[in-house]
Amino acid sequence: HATNLDEHLGFDENTHPIVCQIGGNSPEGCGKAAQIILQQYGYDECNLNMGCPSDKVSSNEFGAILMTKLDQSRSILQSMKDHSASPPDHPKNHNNNTPVISVKTRIGIDDFDDIEFLSHLIEQLKPACQ
Repeated sequence: HATNLDEHLGFDENTHPIVCQIGGNSPEGCGKAAQIILQQYGYDECNLNMGCPSDKVSSNEFGAILMTKLDQSRSILQSMKDHSASPPDHPKNHNNNTPVISVKTRIGIDDFDDIEFLSHLIEQLKPACQ
């Protein structure tokens, strides 16, 4: 939604490796954001925020609340991955055509805080992350 992406996403080329974290709940929107971040701006990795527990963030259905919405989270991450592959000769390709998608998460949220929950979360999201 930013009007001046260069101001927010621009960085010195000597900064690599560099990661950009996004927050959102729309597979299409997050996919397009990852595409811009990785292809247009040349970041090495795009990270989905699934760890912010604030009420403001959770009330907008992103951040830590996504830990309880695995189908939606998988869709978001898969869209980010699908939108981010760039051709090997792309001038901003720093990862040999492999989009690096990751997740920032917590070890639990509310009543979902045991090792089984965390293990299940990781196993479900792992295929879309690298």
